[in-house]
Amino acid sequence: MLADLGALGALGVPVEGDLGRTQPLEAMEKVFTDHRFDEIIVAALPRPVSHRLRAGLPRRAERRFGLPVTTIITRRWP
Repeated sequence: MLADLGALGALGVPVEGDLGRTQPLEAMEKVFTDHRFDEIIVAALPRPVSHRLRAGLPRRAERRFGLPVTTIITRRWP
């Protein structure tokens, strides 16, 4: 993630980031203590390989934080 932020910054794109916890709901909780959001966006690998989707992350995040969740699933997987 940090390498991606650095590459975007080098292109002049204003970026900001932080290393989160390995558990996604805990990472979201940490971010929500300092920021307010209108929506959660979950980007994931295709369903057969995505641990996050198989574990029901979008539904769990919506229930826990009371925000709408949009899930984006990549179309390609090597």
